[in-house]
Amino acid sequence: MGIQKLRALNGEAEFQFIKPDSSVINDWAGIKFRYRKITAGANPVLEEYVDAGVGLNASTGFAHRMIALDYEDEYELVITALYWNGVTRTESEFSWFGSGYLSDRIEGSDVPFTLDWKDRWNFTLLPTAEAVADASLPFPAPANPKVIVEEWSYRNAGPYTANRGANGEIKLKFRHDHITNYVKLWVYRREFDTNFMKRSTWDINKYGAGRWEKVEVTATDAAGVTIHIRQPLQAGEYDPYYLNGSSNVFRNTSKNKVVQQAGKSTFEFILVAETSAGLSSIGVKMPFPTSATGTGEYKLLTLGERPEDITLSTLSGYATVLEKNFDQAITALDGDTAKYSYLTYNNARTVTTPTITGN
Repeated sequence: MGIQKLRALNGEAEFQFIKPDSSVINDWAGIKFRYRKITAGANPVLEEYVDAGVGLNASTGFAHRMIALDYEDEYELVITALYWNGVTRTESEFSWFGSGYLSDRIEGSDVPFTLDWKDRWNFTLLPTAEAVADASLPFPAPANPKVIVEEWSYRNAGPYTANRGANGEIKLKFRHDHITNYVKLWVYRREFDTNFMKRSTWDINKYGAGRWEKVEVTATDAAGVTIHIRQPLQAGEYDPYYLNGSSNVFRNTSKNKVVQQAGKSTFEFILVAETSAGLSSIGVKMPFPTSATGTGEYKLLTLGERPEDITLSTLSGYATVLEKNFDQAITALDGDTAKYSYLTYNNARTVTTPTITGN
């Protein structure tokens, strides 16, 4: 029995199997799936599901089987053909072993052109006992642990005005129970507008990148922590023509510490876990797709790119005077309008939201 295709269908994983050889097809007794989520530092128990069906699709001659996998989560999976040994349903001596994730997104650099995810799982045929043993080992705890993001969404309730301030918020739900000696999460944010790289007279290091802010999240809950945070400060507070020692101003005072209005694909958010050993050197960069910039509510993890790991040291290296290094991140500004220019972010937004963490 071979694996022909794997695709997302109706909230589940649909496998299309190549039928067994005609010489043994009468002994075919179904398929056993064993699977578990990949969680660093944990050893989850394999779940099992037996599909006793042996029917073949009349038009393709293939067997189609469905199992419930959560999209975007990574799994280990063992697929074993079953056969009749007399009246006993028995496992084949060999099984397919693979690991990967599945998505119902149709956009993103990781999405296969054919929407067939089979090759992304690197299935290998192994002796069944070996495959099950491999899928029962603990996952190693990484030196730089990361939180698990369960929800990442954005809500914009309407147009931005000077009176109302930024009119939306980002919702984050994450889990940390797999991280040994977890202390807190830091959420870093900035605006980084790569469009300015196209303007030869402007230096992306000086203008396209805004300052980093950081939000401290000390809440802990094994079932998951949910917070709501605002958009980043505008990158436009820095004058595009500023050169060290020149007569050009460093900061555009009309845009000093102004929070961006609605959602923009230029937003960058990075999640960094802290343990008793200190801050991780690897962060999780969260996507903010272009298609999420209008009015409404958006589930950002369903619209395009997946979260990606990023080495934090690569986010510094600018001249210190420019205030743009990751390690120069400022504590998030609160809702005190005296700290902002005339286009203020304020607590008088018309949007009714939960408490904004760190403002």
